[in-house]
Amino acid sequence: MRKGFTFVLAITIPLASPGEALSEQKIDEAFADFIVRYQKEYHSEAERNRRRELFAKTLMDVVAANEEHNEEAGGSPPTVSGISSKYVADINAFADLSAKRIHSGVVVRGAHLDANYQFNDDLPESVDWVAAGAVGPVRNQLNCGCCYAIQAATMAEGRFQIKTGIKPLIPFSVQQIVDCSKSAGNNGCKGGNLVDTWVYVQNQGIVKESAYPYTAKDGKCKVSVVTSPANQCLADHDVKGWRGILPEDEPGLRAAVAEGPVSVNIHALSARFRNYRFGVMTPKECGEGNLNHAITIVGYGKTPENVTYWKVLNSWGPTWGEDGIGYVERITPGYPRGIKDG
Repeated sequence: MRKGFTFVLAITIPLASPGEALSEQKIDEAFADFIVRYQKEYHSEAERNRRRELFAKTLMDVVAANEEHNEEAGGSPPTVSGISSKYVADINAFADLSAKRIHSGVVVRGAHLDANYQFNDDLPESVDWVAAGAVGPVRNQLNCGCCYAIQAATMAEGRFQIKTGIKPLIPFSVQQIVDCSKSAGNNGCKGGNLVDTWVYVQNQGIVKESAYPYTAKDGKCKVSVVTSPANQCLADHDVKGWRGILPEDEPGLRAAVAEGPVSVNIHALSARFRNYRFGVMTPKECGEGNLNHAITIVGYGKTPENVTYWKVLNSWGPTWGEDGIGYVERITPGYPRGIKDG
């Protein structure tokens, strides 16, 4: 008998001394290391030169951000990774991409939900669903603008694991949502929103990822796979509903995260967000702008320095943050802003 479910939505190499400009030689050396480390292939000299130019801009952004934080810390460079340290930027696999190119892959549309989440004041001091086994390895959306699908699958599989206690966690199919939720209003690899996604999942269910693996491109919905009971983790109407949380309702969002992973929408196009390596991001790193990317909050807590944070899971692979995990200052009003599917 099925149970009903209700869901709630590399270390930087010191390339320059403080205040010292990066030399072309140092940029070339760093770019050569970047190409090897991330197995980059360029099809022409013109493309290589263009990517080197973009890489140089990213490298300068990384150095400038870290110098600024070093000055704020009294000149002491960050040496400790993790949530006990300040924000640190680093080069990752996106360092040779333009902001426009990255934007094409972070497409999530806004949606309205009634904000009616109820909670009590008896909440745990900290929550970590990664440590609890309710969060799988970070996914990489690659060239497909399907962050909405990844975060919905991440939240659903996490809540399913918490509800059933099944271990190890069963990954749910992202590709099913990409291919099949167009009927609910989504646009596959060209973007979508979490409400349309949950309308689809509520009506059609969702299968395990091994039955419908990720391809990072639009495809025709595999109806026979989706409707097979042997493949289904959630059948139609196993999901009973979803609820929203107001942008600045920190206690409500914390209560939702105490129950399981929660999907939220953020602004993800600031250079400091893209270049994040470890530490706690502040409003300066998060930037301001339209909400254009979906991530999953997978916990919350407090650093040894008493800085409160949200623990978040991105969908840009393991080179962003700490194996895809980041930390955002929790006391920041209105950030991250998101919806809770419950």
